[in-house]
Amino acid sequence: MRILILVLIFVGTRFLAFSQGNLPLLTAQKINQIKDPNAFYPLFIEGDMKAFIQYIEGSGDKISVLKGNFASAKVKVKNIPYLMKQPFIHRVEDGLVSVSLMMDTALYNNNILPIHQAQSPLTKAYTGKNVVMGIIDDGIDWRHGDFKNADGSSRIHYIWDQNNASPSNAPLPYKYGQEWTKADINAATLPYMEPGATFSHGSNVTGIAAGNARASGRFIGIAPDAELIVVGANLESNFLYNVIDGIDYIFKKADAMGKPCVINTSLGDYTGSHDGRDIPAKMIDLMLEERKGRVIVAAAGNAGAFNYHLGYDVNADTSFTWFKFNAGNNGVYFDFWADTADFKMCNSPLAQTLPREIFMKFLNTIGIAFKAISFVKTNNTQTIAKNVLHKNGNFLGTMSIQIDLTEGRYRGQVYIVPNMQNLNWKFATVGSGRFDVWSHPGLTGSSSMVESGLPDTTVLPAIKFYKAPDNKKNTVSSWQCSDKVITVANYNNRNFYFDVDSIMRNTLVETGDLSGSSSHGPTRDNRTKPDVSATGNFVIAAVGLNTRASFMSNSNRFKIALGSWHSRNGGTSMASPQVAGLAALLLELNPNFGYREIKQLILKSARNDQYTTAVRPNNAWGFGKLDGFTAFTFPAVFGCMDTGSFNYKSNANIDDGSCIPKVYGCMDTGSINYNPKANISNNTCIKKSMDVPIALP
Repeated sequence: MRILILVLIFVGTRFLAFSQGNLPLLTAQKINQIKDPNAFYPLFIEGDMKAFIQYIEGSGDKISVLKGNFASAKVKVKNIPYLMKQPFIHRVEDGLVSVSLMMDTALYNNNILPIHQAQSPLTKAYTGKNVVMGIIDDGIDWRHGDFKNADGSSRIHYIWDQNNASPSNAPLPYKYGQEWTKADINAATLPYMEPGATFSHGSNVTGIAAGNARASGRFIGIAPDAELIVVGANLESNFLYNVIDGIDYIFKKADAMGKPCVINTSLGDYTGSHDGRDIPAKMIDLMLEERKGRVIVAAAGNAGAFNYHLGYDVNADTSFTWFKFNAGNNGVYFDFWADTADFKMCNSPLAQTLPREIFMKFLNTIGIAFKAISFVKTNNTQTIAKNVLHKNGNFLGTMSIQIDLTEGRYRGQVYIVPNMQNLNWKFATVGSGRFDVWSHPGLTGSSSMVESGLPDTTVLPAIKFYKAPDNKKNTVSSWQCSDKVITVANYNNRNFYFDVDSIMRNTLVETGDLSGSSSHGPTRDNRTKPDVSATGNFVIAAVGLNTRASFMSNSNRFKIALGSWHSRNGGTSMASPQVAGLAALLLELNPNFGYREIKQLILKSARNDQYTTAVRPNNAWGFGKLDGFTAFTFPAVFGCMDTGSFNYKSNANIDDGSCIPKVYGCMDTGSINYNPKANISNNTCIKKSMDVPIALP
């Protein structure tokens, strides 16, 4: 048995007034700070949905999306304590999470031009006709010429602005924000504008995926004839909750239109488990599995240069890392994740879980007197521990620890309110196993880890066991870590461009090389992410009119490209819509492709060069660089590739998800042991007797 013992050599937070059930620590803290008991708080819930629906009726609480055993719901603050006590609730996750936006020659670099030009062996050009391109971003400038048809009508069928606080037409069943239709857009009656604070992020992304170059004849997108549905997501709060609603909304609209759909999500959150097992990711997986003709593409993130991940194999030496006070949450906070195979929590006091000589070594070295930290299991899924620690008789602060067991993994949360803010707090490990932490004030809202200015071994001999954070596994979390979602890395698109004043601007990057900001994989459970890479840095695409006017009049004028209707931008945000655009072209080729076929075509056709290295896949580039034309002409043979399945197809090279497991049994309907589920006979049939009993006198 592999055992990982985490020794928390520090103190933690005041007792939380709100600590029911499976509610995460910081979620409880945020709810405690809400003074209005009737205010709604967004939650993701796993459990018995029939019982949950019955319970919530009459409460005034709201359910937005139901998928399998999962739901997104807005629950009144006063109702949450009672909800947490219900036996049908298995898991709860926070829906109030902040977000980061992830931000010509791209058609050449991604090998899209031959598709637009109907190059042999293609018999027609593909431009995304009769395919819906869904965009979930900060919004869009619907006035831009690249989003209009030749007759001046809009290519946008719907805009849902989730930020509108006073809606007159909130879409159902979501009941918030404002929806505008194509008729509203064509009439130019909607009082909606793309937010200025993000400098046309949404318009850039939409232009890359589907701009048609009608504004200036330049910088056409990947799928210029795709039909658009745009969700302007609320990026300040309820982020994950709103994205789930947005995906559900776009897919339902596309279904009503009778057309296949790809959704681009160039936004994400750096917190979480980074393994795709959280509730939002599970709900997205279910939506993708509901029918063919659905694809989701996501940006991998722009944290490639940030050392905010901590993870290592624990051994008998006492390894440790220092965490700092974070004013943002008035304490020291981080969470750690580990699979149950690598992490065995004990239900006895911590002091009793350690060999006595090791425990005494901690006491002598650190000089902190432990009180017993009891791990009390509740609901068979959660362990909560609280303790107060002192050093040399001085009160240092208070600590709360919460351990949750879900999806075969532990999430441990540590939250400390220190008496002195200038101390570093030690997180120490001993034993065996592995865990992962993602912690950074700017990226995750948690504490930073000390990575520089460390003492040498002459001052602190134990420093040789210090574990510093690294930049591995630093993609954004949630659905980006799902195997069903295509997650995209970013490489440099161009090394120069001409600005609006015809001045050549050198980008000072090496074209074709991976951007230093592009996030790296793998997932927490060591699956390959990102999946593929595409041009992202120094891509030029449609710019919103307000941003255009602002840039033209200030020091950002150089960012406006020749022709004045497009601007330069960069990041995985701009790489993701390149892949989403290609997915739209493939859906035009075959509307019955599902996420599985689209993803495998893209990955199997990805190209390799001197930058990507010969080892594929890898955790920087994924399977390589996007190659659109090769994806279109890939000699695909679709079928079941599982040799253990009844319908295994030996020459298939693209698994279409059609595998039928072998079921052995009697297939003779006239036998007494007939198995209607059997598809392979095991020669065990027992015939029904034809003898007729004779009645004796």
